[in-house]
Amino acid sequence: PDLVTNLPALEACDTAQNGVQTFDLTSQSAAILANEATPANFTLTYYASQADYTAGTAIANPTAYDNTSNPQSIVVEAEGPNNCTSTTSFDLVVNPLPSYNTPVTQVVCDDATADGIAVFDLTAATNQLTGNNPNYQVDYYETPADLAAGTNALPSNYTNTTAYNQTIYFQIEDQTTGCLIDDAIDLQVDTAPAANTPQVYTFCDDDNDGFGLFNLPSLDNEITGGAAGVSVSYHQTLANAQNNALPLPANFTNTVNTTQVIYARVVSPGVACYTIVNVT
Repeated sequence: PDLVTNLPALEACDTAQNGVQTFDLTSQSAAILANEATPANFTLTYYASQADYTAGTAIANPTAYDNTSNPQSIVVEAEGPNNCTSTTSFDLVVNPLPSYNTPVTQVVCDDATADGIAVFDLTAATNQLTGNNPNYQVDYYETPADLAAGTNALPSNYTNTTAYNQTIYFQIEDQTTGCLIDDAIDLQVDTAPAANTPQVYTFCDDDNDGFGLFNLPSLDNEITGGAAGVSVSYHQTLANAQNNALPLPANFTNTVNTTQVIYARVVSPGVACYTIVNVT
């Protein structure tokens, strides 16, 4: 028999995550006998190794064979009508499922309507999950049923449909092997803490030089309304307040003569959002 010798591997995804899968070895028969005009005239026998072939120990059920190593070389013997035989081989390969980082809750700040509904950039979740692996495709779904069916994939900019806290579902595909893995990730909409713009903080300038020493924490209660656990930091510029950079000391001497605006950043414990108010 004129058998094909450069057979493609039989590949499967490691769904059990143990390196073992069940293969239908007979699915290779057409490829094995592609050079023969009448492949139905040939009988194929499969062996788990060269040693088994030499010993004459054939695989009992080639339509449902569990690999014993990964990869594993399968030997095939073809016998023709004249009782002549030839052999060839092909590999069994069990590909790993995509590996990914533990999902981190995606947190965004509520918008001006303060209704717990906001827009999430799911590409940020993809980057966190895959570590920016360009070979991974990640799709998101609102329900496990949509994920199972592969329908109604969510857009990259997704507006949650359950206020404040929602679980969505994702599937990662290794675009080289086609292997898939599914999981869930949480979305969270945080509300920025309430903050009041304080009354103008006045300092009695005894020496009339336009500069004074201001005790900034004395404004905390007025700004927060006395809310428990809320913290306030003060910053010389709006950009510093937005980036939580270069907080001012508790006792601050103004740097602009007579009148100066600084910025108070108000944060609640466990909440990623903040509120900024002007302090004059």
